Amino acid sequence: MPAVPTAVVLAEASHTVRLGAVVGTVLKNAPGVTVVLLRGDLGSGKTTFIRGLAESLPGGDEAEVASPSFNLVNIYPTQPEVVHMDLYRLHGEEARGLFEDSAEFPDGQASGMTGGPSQADTGRDLPGRILAVEWAEHLPQDCLERDHLVFCFRPAFAGRMVEISAHGPAGEALLSDLAPHLETFTGTFSGDGGQGPPPGDTDPRDRA
Repeated sequence: MPAVPTAVVLAEASHTVRLGAVVGTVLKNAPGVTVVLLRGDLGSGKTTFIRGLAESLPGGDEAEVASPSFNLVNIYPTQPEVVHMDLYRLHGEEARGLFEDSAEFPDGQASGMTGGPSQADTGRDLPGRILAVEWAEHLPQDCLERDHLVFCFRPAFAGRMVEISAHGPAGEALLSDLAPHLETFTGTFSGDGGQGPPPGDTDPRDRA
């Protein structure tokens, strides 16, 4: 059964950092390349989220997380490593090329979410990698065929709302693993026909 999309209300920047840390806790043991796509306007909290994710991982105290708007990619010395990509200035084939380069391991073999061999398949220790992509809406549609998680940031009446969804079996499994952790946030809504987003979700203020 596909994982149900979920929305989390984040009242302030510290909650965005905590959400990133929770996601990092779930993803840190995932094999291969885990693709995390981030969507949202400028200043919506995408980089703050990645800071929480990276700093929650082993080696995160050495990670100097900043938006790679000009150099396009930052790689943080965490375990697994976090590849932080910003596609704000790229579209189409340029965005595809940068994405594909980071979604493959240096030896040309994809793994885990990207559909190649996992550690169990090969019997060898494959390094993990979390590929976190800001401005993922600039990716060509066929790049979205890979298994992935999506975090969509948008303004809400109290701070911001993050809508979380998954694509593919590996993405759905990770979202299912993540779901119990999301229940610790005040204002978590499931897309299974239960309570919907809070009213007044049109406040243009961007608080984090």
